[in-house]
Amino acid sequence: INYKAIFQEEGNWELNGNYDYQDTYPEGVHSLRAMLDKIKAAGIIPGLHFLQTHIGSKSRYVTPVADHRLHLTKYFTLSKALGTEDDIIYVEQNPIETVMDPRCPILKFDGEIISYEDYTTEYPYCFRGCKRGHFDTYVTPHNAGTIGGLLDVSEFGHAKSIYLDQNSSLQDEIADKLADVYNAGFEFAYFDGSEGTNAPFEIYIPLSQYRVYRKFKKKP
Repeated sequence: INYKAIFQEEGNWELNGNYDYQDTYPEGVHSLRAMLDKIKAAGIIPGLHFLQTHIGSKSRYVTPVADHRLHLTKYFTLSKALGTEDDIIYVEQNPIETVMDPRCPILKFDGEIISYEDYTTEYPYCFRGCKRGHFDTYVTPHNAGTIGGLLDVSEFGHAKSIYLDQNSSLQDEIADKLADVYNAGFEFAYFDGSEGTNAPFEIYIPLSQYRVYRKFKKKP
């Protein structure tokens, strides 16, 4: 059973991470448990499909203030203060080879997410054509010296979800939500989207799975 059959969702994973029950489950996990009991009574083994590393671009973790535990693939330090009307972002580091996928030219500083059109690779380094308040985040000023960076946006599903930082508590927070659902009576799980982790992947892909798995009361 895909998680989108249980929780409210919009588009491709855009609310992922909220895990708010649909109205068809009026009593939340208790309604889910009753449904799973019927499935198992019919001799069917229910499994849960989810994406434990993905955070939806319209979820409470992104908008209106982006969570500090979203993953950044590169870090940049503001070399000049950034006002609310500014569309050029000056940084200390050279942005060369910053983005691999043209659908994901997106930065994050503090709780604001900002898209850009291009950047310079000669000093003074800057990102140009910036559009403020991407993903409907609040547009705020940012002081010189603020550290932010390139947001780790998933290239799948038209870039509508973001990978969380495995070196933070957010994966455990998501794991608690998923385990609460799994423990209602599911008996196996599909850890989809597991490629969306920090490098080195041979460590963080299985670790992202384990941080969810260890909260299951019954082994799959």
